Amino acid sequence: MHTHPLETYVRRVETAHNPVLAVQHIVEETGGIWSAHSPASQVELFQLQIGGIQGAGIGAAAAISDWLSKAREHLRLNALSSPQED
Repeated sequence: MHTHPLETYVRRVETAHNPVLAVQHIVEETGGIWSAHSPASQVELFQLQIGGIQGAGIGAAAAISDWLSKAREHLRLNALSSPQED
């Protein structure tokens, strides 16, 4: 069975000791740009997009939480609409 890349990203972030650093690595690995100073700010809007899913929040941690929620929902809906293998 093929694992969707989004599943891998979600798992990496969920199991990371430092989710912000994990997201930074994913963004950079997939050709994105990571601002070196923005994630530390907890009072500025932070936005990210990984695997076609966007997340936003005040600070990186809130944006990552938003992204995780949306990514999990996307995967759940995708699993419901996909034919099940026996």
